[in-house]
Amino acid sequence: GIIIIAVIFIVAYIAVNKEEILNTILVGLTVIFIGYSSFSGIVIRSIANPPMDENNPDNVFSLLSYLNREQYGDRPLAYGQYFNAPVVGSEESSPIYVQKNGKYIIAEHKLKYKYDSRFTTLFPRMWSSQSDHVDAYKEWGNIKGRKVRVQGQNGQTETRIVPTFSENLKFFFVYQVGHMYFRYFMWNFAGKQNDTQGHGELLKGNWISGINFIDEGRVGSQENLPGYLKNDPSRNKYYLLPFILGLIGLFFHYFKDTKGFVIVLLLFILTGLAIVVYLNQYPFQPRERDYAYAGSFYAFAIWIGLGVLGIYDTFSKKLPHSLSAILAGVLCLTLVPGIMANENWDDHDRSGRYTARDFAYNYLNSCAPNAILFTNGDNDTFPLWYIQEVEGVRTDVRIVNLSLFNTDWYADQMKRKAYESEPIPGILEKNKYVQGTNDIIFYNELIKDKYVDLKDIIEWVKSDDQRTKVQTSTGERVDFIPTSKFRLQVDKEVVIANGTVKPEVSDQIVPAIEWSYKKRYLEKKSLLMLDMLAYNEWKQPIYHVSHGKNITMGLDNYLQLEGYAFRLVPVRSKSTSFLDVGRIDTDILYDNVMNKFRWGRMNEPDVNIDFYNKRTASVIKIRNIFSRLADELIKEGKKDSAIMVLDRILELMPDEKYPYDFYMIDIIIAYFDAGAKDKGLNLINDFFNVTEENLIYYLSLKKKFRKSVDYEIRLSMQLMH
Repeated sequence: GIIIIAVIFIVAYIAVNKEEILNTILVGLTVIFIGYSSFSGIVIRSIANPPMDENNPDNVFSLLSYLNREQYGDRPLAYGQYFNAPVVGSEESSPIYVQKNGKYIIAEHKLKYKYDSRFTTLFPRMWSSQSDHVDAYKEWGNIKGRKVRVQGQNGQTETRIVPTFSENLKFFFVYQVGHMYFRYFMWNFAGKQNDTQGHGELLKGNWISGINFIDEGRVGSQENLPGYLKNDPSRNKYYLLPFILGLIGLFFHYFKDTKGFVIVLLLFILTGLAIVVYLNQYPFQPRERDYAYAGSFYAFAIWIGLGVLGIYDTFSKKLPHSLSAILAGVLCLTLVPGIMANENWDDHDRSGRYTARDFAYNYLNSCAPNAILFTNGDNDTFPLWYIQEVEGVRTDVRIVNLSLFNTDWYADQMKRKAYESEPIPGILEKNKYVQGTNDIIFYNELIKDKYVDLKDIIEWVKSDDQRTKVQTSTGERVDFIPTSKFRLQVDKEVVIANGTVKPEVSDQIVPAIEWSYKKRYLEKKSLLMLDMLAYNEWKQPIYHVSHGKNITMGLDNYLQLEGYAFRLVPVRSKSTSFLDVGRIDTDILYDNVMNKFRWGRMNEPDVNIDFYNKRTASVIKIRNIFSRLADELIKEGKKDSAIMVLDRILELMPDEKYPYDFYMIDIIIAYFDAGAKDKGLNLINDFFNVTEENLIYYLSLKKKFRKSVDYEIRLSMQLMH
């Protein structure tokens, strides 16, 4: 307060004495001070230890890491490595500090890797070594490269292809500029094919204009489009009119006010192409990144506004000024914002849509009381955080985000009470998971002939006995896991008493879950998960929002589908496919999906369900849950209930909002198995007509485009067969 009052008096004094330069400097510094002082709110909130406290920025070092977004990694910009550059060494760079016993100590140093100079370049654009990124680099850059002999990890020489600088630039211009900027630019000022995330595919997320001869050369014929493409609300056609009006404004601005033009041009470039260079994006981004360039699009919108003035200026040379103003205003208003409003309203209107909230509700209400729910990433977790924090829904459930569980600050938070949920069980001390310790922990298969109890493994890691350590190449002794064969004890009386397993299937309870999870190493999150499993002793229910070896640590055969989440149970099941994982408790699942769950008005005609809503909600997942439930009910002889389940999924996910796909086959088969042959035949007829319409369009495309829809053609033929 004193500082603010002092600044006000100083500014007033300088203003009275007409010290304009000093006044400007002080005002600028004051604004900077006010802006940066807002960061204090982050620290104050974090010190209060709220349930949601990402990065725990309660001290200067964690705040710096938070502001630098260090968890998102780094990438080379002016000079650096290609994707296949051999590492020839490393050196320590900046230190990483942590708090211990009230003091800041250096936990570790960041490593800066050195690469073979033959595989480095100025302006590196193809740098990520992730396998799917490498494949995309080769495709987008059309890499032929040059051959270089290097020494492989096995000590033998091998040949690697080094991209040429021209191929590096080709990837920059074709992918980073063309696909990841210009495509978004044209979405806003020419038109958009649909909102499906695209990675260069013919039918996904391209820009279009609505002018056939322009679009046909780029994305194939737009005649005879199948219904799911033609009727997609996100298909927007502006006929290039906003783009043309912007070009008119650009040239008008240049000739009328060159200095002003340069200012807007700099804004356009620095918030557009300069961002492209700075981000240096790798292929297969997790979502479309058009929002990153909003400033550039705003700058072009300035020229659109000036385009109206340019048209008025042209008219006024031959017509009265008042008439010119009316004509320019009406013409531009009708052809640009008018068309854009008409095209955009249906797919930008989010009113009445509550899917994010309600699907979060479903995830939490899939869980038994006081459960632990493992989520995988942002899209799984943020809606759950919202509905607990704001609406107070199922605050007894402890959410554990696995992507954050690799950090010590998040592990600390899991050991605190949050809302009504107790800390997660586990006894590893912080010195065993602090940053820089056990970020990865390697296997050393000392025990191969038997399964080892999880508690014994955790005690092994906890031990300070040097026999439980292994020496690294740097001479440091670190923890390791002595086996990849794990054993989790099961107390039959406990799992029956707390409802984990129903008494009628008690004969299927295994005395212990024994499984192998063979990898070169475990990440910190896996070590902490083993710790939690070992000391939970089946007291708290454990759920996962999804399955998969790397998510459940190989425990997929001990999952039970109870709604939107899978419960860990000591009953073995065997899956036949990725969509058939875990056993089903029909009583719990039926009650959840038919009575308890909310669906966010996802089937209402006035609600737009965009691509990301569909992807997060997972059309496949919902249809799979209902079809699996129906199939299990049929096996139990409850055919009437099965038909009600199948009717409900068709009501929730009609074809016009959720186009029929391969996963409808299980629903059709279930109708026949349940004895509802008429409904099955009607669905077959609808499904056949949709598939035939799609196939006719795919086959009508020219040869150069047909290759890109080869999968869709083969799938449609298989479905019709």
